[in-house]
Amino acid sequence: MRCLNCFREINEDKICSFCHSHQENVKNKLNCLQPGVTLNEGRYLIGKAINAGGFGIVYKAFDRTLEIVVAIKEFFPSQLASRVVRRKEIVLIENTRGISFAESKESFLNEARIMEKLKENPNIVSSRDWFEENNTAYIVMEYIEGINVRDFLIQNENKLDVESTQSIVKQIINALKYIHEKGYIFRDLTPDNIMITTDYDNEGHNIIKLIDFGAVVNMNATVDTAHDDVILKPGYAPIEQYVSGGVLGAYTDVYALGATAYRMLSGLVPYEVTDRNENDLLEKLVKLNESIPEYIDRTIMKAMAVDKKVRFQTVEEFEKAFIQEQQVLYPEEELRKLRNKKRIFFTFFMVICVALAGVGIYIKDKKNTGLNHIEVTADKISVILPYTNESDKKYLDEIVTDYIKKQKVIKVDTKWVQKAEYQNYIQSLDKLPTVFINEGYISQEKMASLNILLESLNSNDYYFYDDYMEHFEYQLPLGFDMAVCYVNLNKGDVETPLLKKEVNSTVGFNQDYFFTLDKDQKNLISTKQKFLSEQIPYYVGNVTEWKDIYQALNGYWDVKSFNNTAYIHFGDYISVSKNETYNQRIAGMLFIYELLSDLAQNNRYIQADGLLPVNKETCQLFIKLNPSFNFIIQEKNIQICN
Repeated sequence: MRCLNCFREINEDKICSFCHSHQENVKNKLNCLQPGVTLNEGRYLIGKAINAGGFGIVYKAFDRTLEIVVAIKEFFPSQLASRVVRRKEIVLIENTRGISFAESKESFLNEARIMEKLKENPNIVSSRDWFEENNTAYIVMEYIEGINVRDFLIQNENKLDVESTQSIVKQIINALKYIHEKGYIFRDLTPDNIMITTDYDNEGHNIIKLIDFGAVVNMNATVDTAHDDVILKPGYAPIEQYVSGGVLGAYTDVYALGATAYRMLSGLVPYEVTDRNENDLLEKLVKLNESIPEYIDRTIMKAMAVDKKVRFQTVEEFEKAFIQEQQVLYPEEELRKLRNKKRIFFTFFMVICVALAGVGIYIKDKKNTGLNHIEVTADKISVILPYTNESDKKYLDEIVTDYIKKQKVIKVDTKWVQKAEYQNYIQSLDKLPTVFINEGYISQEKMASLNILLESLNSNDYYFYDDYMEHFEYQLPLGFDMAVCYVNLNKGDVETPLLKKEVNSTVGFNQDYFFTLDKDQKNLISTKQKFLSEQIPYYVGNVTEWKDIYQALNGYWDVKSFNNTAYIHFGDYISVSKNETYNQRIAGMLFIYELLSDLAQNNRYIQADGLLPVNKETCQLFIKLNPSFNFIIQEKNIQICN
């Protein structure tokens, strides 16, 4: 046996004597392959998931043939696929965005082919194998022991000294030169995709490797913003990646290289290029840190010129300036020289106008998306939310992490309280947290108005918000449940429209929660237990009870709508404290907006088995995985029963 955490051989008590991991505790998120699963006819043993993005999941794995640790990247586009718990195969989701799973998978396999062509370079992660299995595809790569630059910066007070930065940048230059020689653009150079390995070169420096080649395109490729495969990282992407028809070249990677170096030396993510286009407020490095040599500052600022014609056109040009073999001007100095030449100035002006036209559309769309256009200043908020189990806490931690990444100036103090204890805990506090769940036990005068959030939301993106938005000024529901009728197919007929409000000896009801019965009927109705023990054929309960039904009547149950009305019950009402500052209240609303996102709703409700998510795309994922409940999103006669 091998340890599923470190892959050393272990004894029969299943506790690794090297990393001390108990094998039963080595688990991945529910949408991942679980440790112990094998791929490619048993050759590869899956371990912990070490990274997950919008298009793939990366696992630490063991190659049983070569007896080495490897990394395996699984093609798993979150918008096109999902996975049933404890199953290896992925489930395809209906395409709604014009991109087919087959086309995306082919692009993924092309990543492996490109990596194969580039693997001879010591600063590029090498591929070892690729194959198709479980309705998807996999790339096997070398496993890199080390840390990415983003996390390394966090460990080192968010910035590096000049010598460390030079060592990293010089090795990135080596990798980019090789990529460009082969006719490709990396297109996604950020601190996340640069690994500082535990191996050393001849000069005693840690070897640097570029990872994640999913964004690589051919040299001189053009951008089409109408498609979902447009890839850019705010702060690191140049103007041509935002504009439909923008031509990508070596200068595109030069911009990202300059931005990455700027981040390492300053501790700051550069302003997004769309914000710099009209009024460039990006500070020179020498103003932020006087110890930085001016020639390095000039090199990096020229690399980050908004206009690609002012940038270095090749990585080789950047390198010469970076090692002080060539002197260069700051971008504004170069532009002043250009303005003295009428013809060149006119050409430059037209290029900028075209860029502005394209970027203007992007900015307009961007600013109309939720609260992304609302800015907050540096501050701290507190968040206290309920949880049911340890997995639920992990999902909550992920939501907070995503929020902090987007709202970089906001710090978040969190506390997770057991759901059964949550109401008493909140009511016992002398001061309410910024954000909290409130199912009616906190008075309205203690809650801030959420109108700024509500006015920014597109109610069409959430189920049942349209007609009830005016009721959400102080409390906004994150999930909902619905009354449905479960049928034992061995005893009842799913097509029989028998359900009415009248008590019926063949029908059981959820007595604690079912809100459509009169109070005087509740002592007369049959119970859920009678249905689970197959004494009665019908049970009227809630969608969130489906797993109990599934386990008791596996293979011979179905579900249908109750009556001709969909009885909806909102839940997980969330509020913001009125006693916070205006800036904190806005930051709290931004946190609620994060809780409404696809990923957060998936984590909190589908993965953690909570309510149904109000987010339409996420709720449709639940329907995709549980097609018997398709009628939920087709109901037209709605009654809210809160």
